[in-house]
Amino acid sequence: MSSVTVRGLDKRFGEYQAIGGADLTAADGEFVTLLGESGCGKTTTLRCIAGLETPTSGHIAIGDHVVYDSARRIDVQPERRRTGMVFQSYALWPHLTVLETVLYPLRRRKVRGKEALQRARDVLATVGLERFAARPATSLSGGQQQRVALARALVSRPELMLYDEPLSNLDPSLRRQVRDEILRMHRFNGTTSIYVTHDLEEAMHLSDRIIVMQSGLLEQSGTPAEIFARPTNEFVAKFVGFENLLAATVTSVFASDIALRIPAAGVEVTLPASTATGPLAAGDEVMVAFRSANAVVVSERETGGPRLQLAGVIERVDFLGSRNEFRIVSGEASLRVAESERDYRRQQIRREAGADIWVEVDADLCSVIPTGRRAPQSAPEESAVAGAVA
Repeated sequence: MSSVTVRGLDKRFGEYQAIGGADLTAADGEFVTLLGESGCGKTTTLRCIAGLETPTSGHIAIGDHVVYDSARRIDVQPERRRTGMVFQSYALWPHLTVLETVLYPLRRRKVRGKEALQRARDVLATVGLERFAARPATSLSGGQQQRVALARALVSRPELMLYDEPLSNLDPSLRRQVRDEILRMHRFNGTTSIYVTHDLEEAMHLSDRIIVMQSGLLEQSGTPAEIFARPTNEFVAKFVGFENLLAATVTSVFASDIALRIPAAGVEVTLPASTATGPLAAGDEVMVAFRSANAVVVSERETGGPRLQLAGVIERVDFLGSRNEFRIVSGEASLRVAESERDYRRQQIRREAGADIWVEVDADLCSVIPTGRRAPQSAPEESAVAGAVA
């Protein structure tokens, strides 16, 4: 196994900056996912680690071996970095059988004869493809071809496994099947893995740790539970499914509570300090965020327990079978609430457009996200200024 250390990684294509000074690590045996939208720099980061792209500057080490360092002019060739890589497009040769495909990296490393054959057959058995050894690699199904690509990457016993969106070309059922196979192989071999995807569910299922990227920058790093429940900025919140984000100002900070004013909804609320995803002070501008599935629509305001409560009017109800989706106006704020089939079937009275309602969210299902901005200070009154001057 090998850890990975990346410091100050910068990659430019002409004037375009794909990665801007990224720092990241992966511990021995850790499964780390780079998660983000297309064009955010995650694949470029992976290719720089693999040696398939040359960074503009920075430092990359795999275990104790520095494989790239711009200041020291170190740039180790890809085949000497002891990495295995699984690509999005399978990258299989039509003229080679499954067995020949898996043997190829061993031949490149001058592993031959009985040892090479045994290692290739062992890894094919591990991914459940031993009986297809004599078949042309490209004659197999999409899921089987991706397993061939996985076997080819594993057979050389790499210190580090790299995955570049390997499931994006598969249909949903095959995606789950190959995803589970990747996780099983990771746990079986204990190899350090870095995985690239734009799929949130995929990242949550596979990862020990997720790094969210945007425009070549690392926005947040944390466990799947931390990323899902406690995003530290607005971009991450939207990316992981917080549909409702309300601009607010912190009015007071206490040991256990935060007092907030939400101008668009015309309310002042108090939420537990534990809902804050970063340090706060009075006057800070924040976003109060919650998922549509964590809110409920009620006809009368309820009491008991800390919660966010917003008065509103139903603008639209979309019936989607497994759920109702409400569009609700609260003052100048627009809210979305998703109501499960279980809940809407229990409702005695159907909520129609135009109805006055309350939107309620349990406090621990809210996140208070710092924006890094301060609320503008109101100008002092003229008389106070004059008195001060006098």
